[in-house]
Amino acid sequence: MGLESINEALQRLNTLREVDSVIDLSRGWLQLRIVVVLGYLKKLDVDGLAKLLGERKKAVLDALRKLRLKALITEVDEGMYLALSDEGRNLYSSILSIIVGTPVTSSENVSTLSIAEDLHRYLTRSFYLYEAIIALGTSRKYELPINTLASIVKLSPEVLDDYLKPYAENRSRVFKRLTPSRGFLTRAKGITYRLDDEGVKIYHRLPDYVKYKNDLKASILRTITLSGHPRIVLKRLSLMFSLGSAVIAITTTFLPVSLSLIITLTWVLMISFLALIIEMTY
Repeated sequence: MGLESINEALQRLNTLREVDSVIDLSRGWLQLRIVVVLGYLKKLDVDGLAKLLGERKKAVLDALRKLRLKALITEVDEGMYLALSDEGRNLYSSILSIIVGTPVTSSENVSTLSIAEDLHRYLTRSFYLYEAIIALGTSRKYELPINTLASIVKLSPEVLDDYLKPYAENRSRVFKRLTPSRGFLTRAKGITYRLDDEGVKIYHRLPDYVKYKNDLKASILRTITLSGHPRIVLKRLSLMFSLGSAVIAITTTFLPVSLSLIITLTWVLMISFLALIIEMTY
C-alpha cells in the first residue's frame, strides 16, 4: 500500500467519520437513504419517499423529523415537497465521494441504482474497518482477540473476520491475523487481530488519535477504564457508576448518618466530575 493509497484510505475514512457524526450509521440507515434519494431526485413528497424506499410512512416521518432537527432537509413548493438543504447537499456530496472514491459534487450524475447497490457495501465495510482500527489502536500491543473486537464493533466474530481478512492477506497489509498454532480447523473466535506497521501509521493519522493523544481529560478516562476507545470508555464507566452506586447504597445503610452522608456526597462529586470530563472530551 503506497503513500497515495494510504492517503486515499485516510481521506475516505475521515469522510465516513464526518458522515457518521451527522447521521449515526448504526442507527440512522433510513435517514441516510433519504438523503441519497433526495440528493439524486432533488425533491419528493413523503408518500413518494415511503413508496420508493419500501418503508412504512410512520418510519419515514420519524426519520424526516430527525433530519429536520439536523437542518439537512427543507420544504419546497409551498410545503408540497421535501428537498435537501445546503448542509444536506454537502452531506450528500460526502456520501458520493465515499462510494466513488474521489470528491464529487451533488450535481454530478450518479445513477440511483448504482448508489443503492454500492452504498451499503462501501459504508458498512469502511465503518467497521474504522471501528476495528480504533479498537486495536487503543489496546495493549495493538491487538485483541476476534471475539473481544467483535463485541466492541457490534458484529459476530465470523462476520467481522470476513470484513477484516482482506486487509490482512496482502503484502502491505493493515492487520496481522494471528491464528492458534494447533489444530487443522480454526474457529473464528480463536483468532487474534493486531495492527501491522501500515495499520499503526493509519491509526496515528486518524481524528480520534490526533484529537485525544495529548488531551489530559482523555488520559484520565483512559487510565480509569484501561482503554482509549470511546465506546469502551463509556461502557465501562456506565458499569462502574451502576455497581458503585449499588455498593454505596448498601454500605451506607449500616453506617452512622454522618459518615453515610460524607461517603454519599464524595461519590456524587466523583460521578459529577467524571461526567463533566466525559462531556468535555466526547
